[in-house]
Amino acid sequence: MQNFIILQTKLNPQTTNLLPDAYVYAWYIDLYLFLDDGEWHMNVKDYFGIKETKTDIIWNFLLEEWKVKKYHTFYELEKHLNVEYEQNEIKRSDLIHILRYAYLIKYFNEEFWKKLLEPMQHPSEASIITSKFNTSDLYFI
Repeated sequence: MQNFIILQTKLNPQTTNLLPDAYVYAWYIDLYLFLDDGEWHMNVKDYFGIKETKTDIIWNFLLEEWKVKKYHTFYELEKHLNVEYEQNEIKRSDLIHILRYAYLIKYFNEEFWKKLLEPMQHPSEASIITSKFNTSDLYFI
């Protein structure tokens, strides 16, 4: 129900600016809101499809590397995190969603994003990571 209300709020032209794009995106793709964490989400954190345990593994690695200015291509991240298309604990789609959420919040610097999506060093589906958020991409199933 909470997911539905959040999406409805974003899709309504009169209330669309009440919620940040990154926040709505995380709810939409069923990602634990690790960058918006707080008491508000404590009662629902176990219901997200991409759980806190996955986000912690990826996020902690990204932060440590970013702090020392060690940037990676998407394929390098996959290799380091032992990501596989759909067979491993961390899936490619999880990595894409976590990175897009971080991008929408405006985390990391331009150099990080440029290296991540270096030509020929990422799958085509990863191109969405730095694309503009558009409410027309939201739909109810």
